[in-house]
Amino acid sequence: NYFGPEAFRTVLLALGYLPNLKSLNISSNNSDKFCSAAVQDFITNSPSLEELDISNNELSGGSFGRELANGLQVACNIVCLNVSGCGLVDIEPLFQMDSQCKFYTTMRRLDISHNPINSQLFCNTVDGFISKVHLEDLNLNGCCLTSHAISRLTKALFKNSTLLKLNTSSNTFSDKSSLIQLVTVCMLQGLITELIISNVTYEEDKENKDFRDSIAALIQGKLEGTTVTSNLKQLALSNCKLDGATLQLLRHNMLATRVRLNEMDFSANIECVADNIRRFACGVKPRENILSGLGTLTDGTNA
Repeated sequence: NYFGPEAFRTVLLALGYLPNLKSLNISSNNSDKFCSAAVQDFITNSPSLEELDISNNELSGGSFGRELANGLQVACNIVCLNVSGCGLVDIEPLFQMDSQCKFYTTMRRLDISHNPINSQLFCNTVDGFISKVHLEDLNLNGCCLTSHAISRLTKALFKNSTLLKLNTSSNTFSDKSSLIQLVTVCMLQGLITELIISNVTYEEDKENKDFRDSIAALIQGKLEGTTVTSNLKQLALSNCKLDGATLQLLRHNMLATRVRLNEMDFSANIECVADNIRRFACGVKPRENILSGLGTLTDGTNA
């Protein structure tokens, strides 16, 4: 509705007087950074609220993360929270609330995508957050996460037992092996049904190689003699520069965890060729393939 900042704050103030309000979508309303305090007050005064969508509002500023967390800490029965595209930088207050806060047990779906999240603060807090929260759906698409932040998330997922859906698209990985590490940990977790990692970039991270090696060792130990049957049904690795060696490693780990996909999207991976895909799909046998843009055969036909 493009309320503008003043109307945005006024509407939230008025809605705070509706004690039985359970769901509010006030996205894309042209707010500003001075509206974040109104968000805090609204959440605090809305004990029945279960779904809140404030996405695509310009709430950026040093205090938004803190004020959002303050509201959630005081009174929170929220099950679904969408703060996508709000300029959230400081994730620490949200990820480090009091361990007794109801946020950790009530929240099921959290969308913090398309925010310029500070990767160092993410690294500092993601392990404790992922191990405590009861999330089922986490969207981190386009959060400007560095390769080390992704590695920290990968290792943290070893401690998670609730997540069903994860999106880490449009972030940075150190290399293709770190991409496969994340996929494999999600398979070993056993519950995740939907994993989307598309449009990634790669940037070598020599400084944290030992940390990634420790993840590789954990994965190898888990894979040896594993009895896990992965619940992964939908896998999207579009535009990830997949090649034959990467697919071979992925196929090996998928077979080890007994994955049976219903849908896979490997589109826009021009490094792949037909024989690689055939060998991969021979063991995985997905019901639905999205394989456009995978390069060509020697006779010029599409792979």
